[in-house]
Amino acid sequence: MGEKRGISRFPFALLCGKIAGKGGGEVSGRRLYWIDLLKFVGIVAIVLGHALGEGPLCTYLYAFHVPMFFFASGCAFRRTKERFGAFALRKLRQLIVPYLLMSFLSILALYAASFVMELPLGIRFTRPWYRYAWGILYANGKSGMLKANAPLWFLPCMFCVLLMLYGVAHLAKGKKLVYAALTALSAAVGLLNERFRILDRWPLGFETALHMLPFALMGYAFRSVSEKIEMLPDARKAVAGIALLAAGTAVQMGFDVSGLYMFDRYSSLALLYVCALAISVGVALLGMVKALPHLRQISYVGGHTFVILLLHKFPLLVFRYLCPGIGPRLLAGSVPLALAATAVTLALCLAAEKPLARICPALLGRRRKQAV
Repeated sequence: MGEKRGISRFPFALLCGKIAGKGGGEVSGRRLYWIDLLKFVGIVAIVLGHALGEGPLCTYLYAFHVPMFFFASGCAFRRTKERFGAFALRKLRQLIVPYLLMSFLSILALYAASFVMELPLGIRFTRPWYRYAWGILYANGKSGMLKANAPLWFLPCMFCVLLMLYGVAHLAKGKKLVYAALTALSAAVGLLNERFRILDRWPLGFETALHMLPFALMGYAFRSVSEKIEMLPDARKAVAGIALLAAGTAVQMGFDVSGLYMFDRYSSLALLYVCALAISVGVALLGMVKALPHLRQISYVGGHTFVILLLHKFPLLVFRYLCPGIGPRLLAGSVPLALAATAVTLALCLAAEKPLARICPALLGRRRKQAV
């Protein structure tokens, strides 16, 4: 009886349901397609947004793409008996080591390129190299020192979010009301900090992590009731998913909601919470609809987003600045060209994953034995 009541009261269960200890992208060897779909939509939106640079579609994508990744990270989180120190060291290897390696490699690559060509203003080095090295170590996008590979700001920020998520999940210890209260508190703290900027320009982009933490917490709560939601009829999940997508899109279009996450600037963080959460949950619900095709290509891309995040800036730079017939039209916001550039960029990044895993597995956050 308790199980059935939990299914019928989906909104309350999402906020206050029992917080499960299991997580990850697989359960008993079965991949969760809806998590892969969240990551797929998120990474495609990120690359497409970077390809476009500006315009209405770009503004729309920036309203949800990064929060969707934090929501997905909460869905994939596991509350286990692993001690905090061990968890932090594991995430350090998986996130911070790749961030540092790729950041310094990006600086070297662009410095080498500067000897044979004039770099565009957006990635041109105007200060001594050691200033950029320090900027990488400090890891806050507002410093202006991450231009060698700006999308990498996400990795130290995710590191902070996951450490805070660990703390909240273990502090709540599966108690639904405690977890709900801590989630509400995290959103309130984020909104207050956005209003008064008490924390600003902290190492590892901590203030951005503070503002993104509610998405991870809600993702973790959503995962705890996901098995019950999957038991609902397809029609109900589809209608709810479409309604949430429409609601999130209406909020975005009605209030011009968007965010520049690396710089921790938002048109309205409160509306961003509403818009991005609605779209994220809507995508997850549609991913649970069994009648819709579950494409292997989506699962593959969704399961390999890390390498795309690391590398996608460089193919886009080539398209934008080294392809005379493509670059000016991309800069002008051509959607068809941006879609084509996104598809090619995804393919190139995915193709590079296996060679990188063999040559330098640490770049992908792996140990040598995980390389192949």
